[in-house]
Amino acid sequence: MSRSSFVPDPRPRRARRSAHTARQRTAPVASFRRLRAIVYTWSACSFCARAKELLRAKAIDYREVVLDGRKDELVRLQETFGARTLPLVLLDGELLAGLAALETALASE
Repeated sequence: MSRSSFVPDPRPRRARRSAHTARQRTAPVASFRRLRAIVYTWSACSFCARAKELLRAKAIDYREVVLDGRKDELVRLQETFGARTLPLVLLDGELLAGLAALETALASE
């Protein structure tokens, strides 16, 4: 293409970008999949407290369900998931029973 036959696009430079390109520019550089968790705990459980600290340290959003005084709810969870330990963590739908299982799962992320 010769220089004399070049016709510039009359649209402003910003308008030439597609919406997809504009979204890519505003995305953070270090983007990664955001994990979400539901944590079933007791208030006096040291393992539960450590699990919550670990989730905060990894910047994982979580919702805590405290089972104090809710024995029937605890029994239902244990029967449903087949786990007899706390904390019970649902991390993106995957059940992790206990602090060690949570640590192992987050180490592989």
